[in-house]
Amino acid sequence: KSKSEALRMAKISYLDKNKGSILSHPYYWSGFVLNGNTDPIEIDNATSLWGWVVLAIFGILLMGYFYKKYR
Repeated sequence: KSKSEALRMAKISYLDKNKGSILSHPYYWSGFVLNGNTDPIEIDNATSLWGWVVLAIFGILLMGYFYKKYR
């Protein structure tokens, strides 16, 4: 979907979840506007998976470092 369609669907979903609540007032959701390119974002799943794996390994190593340092 295009970014504008995704934003429209998100606003509708938000309003459905907060029906009858003070949070359905436009003050809380009307500030989300789209500027610029509205083309859909295409994600390559293989590259994305490797990025998450590298990030997870880095996070584990970082936690190990702080555990060892402050233990």
